[in-house]
Amino acid sequence: MTNRDRPRQDQRRHHPMSVRSDGLHLSRRVQHACTGLALLAISHVVPPYPTGLVLLVIATFAFHRSHSRRINDEAWDEWYLERFGALLREHERGEWDEGDAAIGDSRITGRRRRKTSPALPGAFYFLLGTTLSCLLFTTVAARTSLLVLSIADPVAGLVGSLFGEYLHWNVSWERLLFRSRRALLPRGREKKIGNGMMDDGSSATDEEGGGPSVVGSVACALATVMCTYAYIPRPPVMDDGIVRDSKMISASGDAISLSLGLRLGVGIITAATEAVAGRRLGLIGMRLPDDNLMIPLVVGGLIDFGAV
Repeated sequence: MTNRDRPRQDQRRHHPMSVRSDGLHLSRRVQHACTGLALLAISHVVPPYPTGLVLLVIATFAFHRSHSRRINDEAWDEWYLERFGALLREHERGEWDEGDAAIGDSRITGRRRRKTSPALPGAFYFLLGTTLSCLLFTTVAARTSLLVLSIADPVAGLVGSLFGEYLHWNVSWERLLFRSRRALLPRGREKKIGNGMMDDGSSATDEEGGGPSVVGSVACALATVMCTYAYIPRPPVMDDGIVRDSKMISASGDAISLSLGLRLGVGIITAATEAVAGRRLGLIGMRLPDDNLMIPLVVGGLIDFGAV
């Protein structure tokens, strides 16, 4: 295959419609949930610590090595995209230079250079977050955080897409915050000109764009609360006051219990984490880590430090 044939093939491979044939992105969300539920099932067969932790570390390292090879090996990248491309977001795919536009000696060697390098996929952060949860938290907290990541995270995106793209009734947090900010500005400080620019240079069009939605965050919070009951159910009423449910016993032998208020708090904080994760916050001047990494750490930490 010549370099002239490659651009056309790349265009087909990178065409957004071939990656996302439906607005709900069901394939990626189903894969996300199935991966987490499979890891949960394995944790009931393989001891989470130390065997499970060692296997997770190996899997995380192997995934990172595979991604590093994608950056430099076009054949490996093409093989990877053919099999898993439909599960990747656009910035996780990357691009190669078109054949005739190659730079330097790439035209001589027949190899192309990267135009844009792919970002680490969310699946890597999924494995990393699960590994750190297994290392840092009790088994009950780690399993609960993995269940929340597997269910609540895709539910937030699914409900947000359903209300926004199909029912046309949804409000993104960006739009809500933009409108609130505009309402607080003194009269006359907003420039109502064609490009919609504010006096500080920010764009109304950009700030009213997509992103996490209010209804998606509500769904995420409710799903999180329900997930906490899977491994930390309400304590049974016993005449002698002793908890006999093994799922509610921590590694130290203490009974784990979550009040309804704490469960709601975990749900609200998890929804807020899902909304801001992976986004650049002007207040701190940096981009937060991926939600697949942040959610299990936030949930596990809240459960371990908040359980009574």
